[in-house]
Amino acid sequence: MPRELLKSKALWEPTPWQKNFYTVPALRLGTPTMRIGLFEDDQAEVLVEMERFRRPEQGRVDHSLFGQMSYVDWMRWGYVHTDHHLTQFGR
Repeated sequence: MPRELLKSKALWEPTPWQKNFYTVPALRLGTPTMRIGLFEDDQAEVLVEMERFRRPEQGRVDHSLFGQMSYVDWMRWGYVHTDHHLTQFGR
């Protein structure tokens, strides 16, 4: 599927993301960048990163799967991605 079509479908169609969807190797649990820590520490780190992420001036690179994305695309990705993980945890 072409990147633009995949991006449009993943970000804007009201279909939940499937379980066990592709994850880039560096972000898989157990790798050095994805260590398991104390819940409270991880929670605080997530809140700091979410605040940083939402800033329009924050520099962004292309998405590994969707390619170039606008600020609006990134904000939608952040919402859908966070919702996907909260759903995994029963929230």
